[in-house]
Amino acid sequence: MEISSKFDSLENFLCIIYIMIAQGIDGSINGYYKNKLIVSRPLGGIRSVENYIKDADAAVLEGLRTGWNIKRLIKLNLNHVKLWRYKNLKNTPREDDKDCLLLSLLMLIKLKVIDIDGDREGLLIMPLRKNRSLCR
Repeated sequence: MEISSKFDSLENFLCIIYIMIAQGIDGSINGYYKNKLIVSRPLGGIRSVENYIKDADAAVLEGLRTGWNIKRLIKLNLNHVKLWRYKNLKNTPREDDKDCLLLSLLMLIKLKVIDIDGDREGLLIMPLRKNRSLCR
């Protein structure tokens, strides 16, 4: 396989394509930032969209209760998301890192910095089965 000229080595090429879709028994939740897939987490069992959103809401409330203002929360989470978007990783991120990144993305959605259904940023929820209640 020939590597494009913009990649100076196979290692740099592999660092760019480290994200893969994580599929659980109920599907997956994927986070995008600036047209790039930055996190993918499986859904199933205790990992549901509602639980992820509830954890993000609780983190925002905890931050506000401890004295952080909204601008500081936004800056912290935006820097965290940008760090992962532009970071050249030689090792794949751990599961805790991916959960933390999804939590930061959901907190930015809660704080209205990122639109959940945006065309360049937001979430893509891919269930394995159609929900019958939505079809009627």
